[in-house]
Amino acid sequence: MTISPKSRFKQTESDVKKHASLTKDEAFHRALDYSLLSYVKKLAKANDGNLTSSAVSFHQIKGAIEFTDELLNIHEMPVVSDSKPTGLNYTS
Repeated sequence: MTISPKSRFKQTESDVKKHASLTKDEAFHRALDYSLLSYVKKLAKANDGNLTSSAVSFHQIKGAIEFTDELLNIHEMPVVSDSKPTGLNYTS
């Protein structure tokens, strides 16, 4: 059986607690925001203006945002909702 990296990380309770504490630190969020902004600026400077390089930059930025979301939330357990979405007709 293969264990996911997130599951492996969560096996060490002290790491999870340290990470949770770090993600609540405003200085960490500020550093993460400025790092992402710096990365976007670097990509914008390297972009030569054609559609292909613009598309590549878009996907690089999207990947960076997904990475930061994963980094900030790796210590959290997924929340499963028992409620049904509103506005759907379940009787027909």
